Order: sequence, then C-alpha cells, then structure tokens
Amino acid sequence: MSRKPKRLSSYKPRHRDMLPIEDFTCEKDMYQELGQQARYTGNPVHKKSPGNFALIPPARPRPDKTLCDMVNIFQRAEASRLLKEAFNRGLVSLAKAENNTTWPKHVWAVTEEGCPVEGVYDGQGYHGYPISDERTPLYEEIMKRWEHADHGS
Repeated sequence: MSRKPKRLSSYKPRHRDMLPIEDFTCEKDMYQELGQQARYTGNPVHKKSPGNFALIPPARPRPDKTLCDMVNIFQRAEASRLLKEAFNRGLVSLAKAENNTTWPKHVWAVTEEGCPVEGVYDGQGYHGYPISDERTPLYEEIMKRWEHADHGS
C-alpha cells in the first residue's frame, strides 16, 4: 500500500495554467479590452478590515483563507487597478470561468510592495486574495511574467 507524500505547503493545485505569452501577444487588444470591462466584486472571507469595499457583510475573515489585509489592500480602487493591470500584462489563466467563454477563471497581479495576488471569477466579477506561499510553482511564474511585462519586453 503506497502512501501519498506529505504536502509541505497549503497550496492546493487546481487548473491554473497561465495563458502562454505568445497567445496573449496575439490577442493583446482583446485582453486589454476585457481588463477595461472587468469588475472587482470582492469577498468578505478575504477581509479582516472592511475597507471601502461595500461588501455585505463588510468582513467575515475565515482562518483557512488568506486576507487582503496581509498585503495592504483596503481600497476597492486599488483592487480594481490590480485587476485591470493583470489583463493588461497578460497574467490570465488559460482556463475560462465555468459556463463562460469570455472571462479567464483566474488572473494574477503583483502589489506595489511585490506581493502576488490571485483573482478568481465568481460569476459576477472577480474577487482576489494574496498568494502567501512562495513554494507554489505559480508564484515564480507570476513574479517573472509581471517583471517581464513591467519592462515592456
């Protein structure tokens, strides 16, 4: 009887393949237009401080969730800016949201302080949360792609 190796990380792999840069380059205008239309909805389970997100309830932090407070995101405008920037830089998932052919299921951005965050489409828009574990395979890819896009390469 074989045992599964013990996981060192709380990261739970899901279908999070990032759109290849070549595909983004070919469809850059479309993704940038989607970024202009993208809506940040927020989710109270990722908030300790309610900020100005206007969520109901305003905050309901769960111990098993990462909190936006960890990366100093307290304003809807900042969350919306990061969401749009994720589309502008091509940090979007290959997978589309369930029952949807338009919106990528996941998007990624990096805060001013250099912390990666992930947004997930919830049917109405995106809510996001910090990626707290540097050991995830996606962490390095997000940081590399963000840096690459930041320098216009």
